[in-house]
Order: sequence, then structure tokens, then C-alpha cells
Amino acid sequence: MNWEIIPEVFWDFIARVLPGALILFAAYLVFPDLYSSAQLTIELMIAYLVPSYFLAVALHQVWLFLYKKDREGEIVRKIQIQTLMSRKELTRVGMLLLKVQAEIISCTVVIVGLLPLSVANIVFFLHKQDWTSLKRLILLVIFLVLIFGCFSWKKALQEYQNKVLQQYETPNTAGHQGCD
Repeated sequence: MNWEIIPEVFWDFIARVLPGALILFAAYLVFPDLYSSAQLTIELMIAYLVPSYFLAVALHQVWLFLYKKDREGEIVRKIQIQTLMSRKELTRVGMLLLKVQAEIISCTVVIVGLLPLSVANIVFFLHKQDWTSLKRLILLVIFLVLIFGCFSWKKALQEYQNKVLQQYETPNTAGHQGCD
């Protein structure tokens, strides 16, 4: 399959639609009373793909607003990847780095989206200690595992991306490095 035909759609799906859908589904689990009249169906899940994209875009921008160092590093990485992509022999490396960048964004969205849901879940857990308490505790553990897993995976991906970019450093980007 020729991925060069639809790379933007593919990377947006990885970076934004999937984590946005995960956050919406997690919100459904944390706030079931808000969705009590709606049954979770395939049609409803498909209808939420567009809002999940925009939710992920917003959450990613929140992260970049809060962490200036990440914002600057992301801009430098994008310039370096575009420079690599302009060199025909390095297009495949550039495509790999675009995939890595999509996964970094995906991890960022999951972290930013699940943090407030984890706090809300803790509040509900402490407030209502009934049969749902065990479910909320399990949900909290899952959220925390996802948050810490995404945080460490994001860090590893950024280190890998920086290493590859340094290996193919060009005169236009010399002296600039992506950041952790």
C-alpha cells in the first residue's frame, strides 16, 4: 500500500482521532449519568469521530501552552522532518519520523485528557462509596497506567526522534535540536 497518498489522514487518525475517542469513551465511563439516555452504539461511536478529532487538537494545544519547551521542540522537529522529506533519498526516514511525531502527539493527548478525568474519578470515588466504588478504583488504576505508560513512551519516542534527526542533521537545522 502506498502510504504517501494519504499520510495526513493516517497520521491525524493516529495522533488525534484515536486518542480523542479514547478520552470521550473515558468520559463516558467517568460520567455515566450524563450519557444515561444514550446507548453506546457503533453509530454513536462513529458520530463522535469528528468531535474526538477536535477534542484531541484542543488538548494538544493545552499541553503546548502549558509546556513552552515542548512547543519549541515540536516546531524545530517539524522543520527538521520537512527538511529530511525534501531530500528524496530520505523520504522514508521522514515518513517514519512523521509516524513517531503522530505517536508523540497521541501520547500527549492521552496524558492531558486522562489527568482531569482521573481527578474527577477520585472525587466520585471518595464521594460515593457504593457498588460503583470498585469499578471506579479499577478505572482509576487503568487511567494511571495509561498516563504513566504514555508519558514514558512519549519520552522514549522523543529521544529516538532526536537521535535520528541528529544522525541526518542538515546545514539548515544544525545547532537546533528537538527537545524532551
